[in-house]
Amino acid sequence: SVDRQSRTAIVSGGAKVNDVAAAAAAHGLVAALGNCGEVGMGGFTLGGGHGPLNGQCGLAADNVVGAEVVLAGGRCVTTDPNEEPELFWAIRGGGGNFGVVTSMRIQLHEARHMLGGLIL
Repeated sequence: SVDRQSRTAIVSGGAKVNDVAAAAAAHGLVAALGNCGEVGMGGFTLGGGHGPLNGQCGLAADNVVGAEVVLAGGRCVTTDPNEEPELFWAIRGGGGNFGVVTSMRIQLHEARHMLGGLIL
């Protein structure tokens, strides 16, 4: 789900890059996304998240503002800069090594005109 006012989106487990792109675009926003729409947002983002908008938006991992994580012992925690800050820092680029991320809140950006293509 997208919150236009705060320019954030809640991305559930199983969401793909195309899903997030379409939801953000419906509100005139974009997310730091990759080139392949069928890739899962969780793995893409938690692994760093390189894509064509990195120059404008940063890495996808840089745009995570919060997450719900199930830890190895089964405890579900909310992590952001204020709650569980060490875990928040670790998951942004650390992949799935610290728990199972069941959802994450990401920062969105205003959509601008963009021209892109493949150079051969």
